[in-house]
Amino acid sequence: MKKTDIQCPDCAAAYQRIELVSRRGQPGAYRCKVCNRVLETFDGATEIVYRLTVVPEKTFA
Repeated sequence: MKKTDIQCPDCAAAYQRIELVSRRGQPGAYRCKVCNRVLETFDGATEIVYRLTVVPEKTFA
């Protein structure tokens, strides 16, 4: 198991990324839950999950 921290380059939302190398996953892509930007595409060779840990503050103009 590999754990890393990821931050969205557009909105600065922070995620914990967990990769299980002992388990196959599904091919696809993961999008930021805040701004919908693609953070990663994967081929399904391993199981990858994301957990949103920090939601950036929204500013109102």
